[in-house]
Amino acid sequence: MRTTVKAAVLVARAVTVASVLVLGGAVPCFAAAAGGGGGEGGTVGTDYECERASGDVARDEMVIGFGSCNKPDFPQTAWQWMDDTDLFLFNGDVVYSATIGVDGLEKAFDSLDAGPAYQRVKQAKASKWHCRAVADNCEVHQGIWSTWDDHDFGINDGGGGEPLPIIKDLQVEERLRVFKEHMHPRCTDTSRVTLSSRNGTYHSTKLHVGDKRDVVISLLDTRTHRQLHAIPSLGTFSFIPLIGKLFPITAGATRMLAANLGWGNTNRGAMLGEEQWRWLENTLCSNNDDDTTHIIVSSIQVLTSNPLVESWGHFPTELQRLLSLLDTCNLKHAIIVSGDVHFTEFTSLPSGQLVEVTSSGMTHDCTGGVLPRALCSLAISTFGHHRSKQDTFHPRRAFAKMRLHWRRDGAGGDTDTAQAEGNARATRDADGGGGARGPSAVVEVIASEDGQVVHTRRVVSLASGRVYGNEANQQRWGVIHRPPVPLHMLMVSVAAVVLAAALPLLAWCCKRKSH
Repeated sequence: MRTTVKAAVLVARAVTVASVLVLGGAVPCFAAAAGGGGGEGGTVGTDYECERASGDVARDEMVIGFGSCNKPDFPQTAWQWMDDTDLFLFNGDVVYSATIGVDGLEKAFDSLDAGPAYQRVKQAKASKWHCRAVADNCEVHQGIWSTWDDHDFGINDGGGGEPLPIIKDLQVEERLRVFKEHMHPRCTDTSRVTLSSRNGTYHSTKLHVGDKRDVVISLLDTRTHRQLHAIPSLGTFSFIPLIGKLFPITAGATRMLAANLGWGNTNRGAMLGEEQWRWLENTLCSNNDDDTTHIIVSSIQVLTSNPLVESWGHFPTELQRLLSLLDTCNLKHAIIVSGDVHFTEFTSLPSGQLVEVTSSGMTHDCTGGVLPRALCSLAISTFGHHRSKQDTFHPRRAFAKMRLHWRRDGAGGDTDTAQAEGNARATRDADGGGGARGPSAVVEVIASEDGQVVHTRRVVSLASGRVYGNEANQQRWGVIHRPPVPLHMLMVSVAAVVLAAALPLLAWCCKRKSH
């Protein structure tokens, strides 16, 4: 069986390359494009520094909203339920562009900006902070911090480091300019966009929440410099009329086959690019004191063992580098926030330390349609190796709120917290944790349509950097050895590979009809 499936993967790889060549030549028949890239490097410490506005009284609590995958032409109901948040993090897919041209991205942002609920949240959160752009040396007002993912980048499953015809034709530099004009802070004195010359959407912000309470938010750019998967993703061509919806399903199936048979283990493709790596190391290691809490924002999942979705696991050398960096920088309190997959998911250790929260699908989710609904439920339930028993997932439209709470010096915690701390202490050292006590956290999953809290997760303390560098934990997450894929999932993947074999023919026929 394994030999047969391995042969299928070889066929899939050959078919995918053929599809890329055929579809790459067909791209002008379906969409207009042209393009480039460019930019420059990082800064010292963090890119922005913020303090609470004088009118916003410093508290022992900070509430951070976060989410991703927002189609501006869908009902924007989630913004109604954010009054109690101090800021909002967009984990990617801020908007969905109807075309790969820059005009499509402009229209999508115009639609988002026209929403009164979004504008109200944007202005309200900005008024809570006084911020300074370090490199640009100017004052800025910002309450929504964001990075992009594949759909605002312009191509599903795409990355700027891919040597594919469609990526070469994509207007990456122009799309980056448009994204920054709408989502990056502007200097209040000149209205110029900050970090405008940086080649990417990555940036970091240090929030001075109160006395000896700092939160550093590092938003990564996993698209501008990302290279190919072990098997190039056919999801790149999902924009093609009629047959486009078949490509993401086929892409997920080939990713799963590649991961299960070891193809992904040899993939040394880049995720961030060296310039961004230097920036991230500087940001993390220069802010590693006991009083600093780190939130690392990745548009795609980091610790998942689910090979169907895009994740850092398909770029194992980059993933290992990231986890080692969190360990090397000796972060005392850290958590990863991600998006992309159109469902919400928690990843934690048996001790209860939460290490990653995925919040995705503000306006749509993975249950849309009969086929996606079945595949979504099957995929999430099948690939849960990275989750602990107390972890859960939510497959419907939602965003999340994280309530960070610092105990005052000398103040005793409540009974539940003290008991939870005692239960967790015995297993925390085995997980690679420990270290100074930071804020406790409560993460709430909020339904976009009605604002109801559909799940609440209480966390005694956030994980230390040692947790991410611990080899036993990496095995738990499937980072070093992915769990075997069940037979029924392999059969689904083989069927998808057969489907993939027909896609170049369909694309060729479509190309002929367009002439």
